[in-house]
Amino acid sequence: MTILSSGEAPDRVALIDGIETRLELTSVKADGAEQIIEELLRIASQKHESYERRGIFRSRPIMLL
Repeated sequence: MTILSSGEAPDRVALIDGIETRLELTSVKADGAEQIIEELLRIASQKHESYERRGIFRSRPIMLL
């Protein structure tokens, strides 16, 4: 993995196995596994919609770390 850039949205862009990938660094506070999954899905959906509106990474993956 090679970090290509650092910023606000996304937090990092990395080259992973030859694929430009956006990395979102976040913390999740939850009471249990089900709430963690729900929060991760909410964050991923929110990021996807935000990037889609701005035409960022239309065909690139996102990773939540």
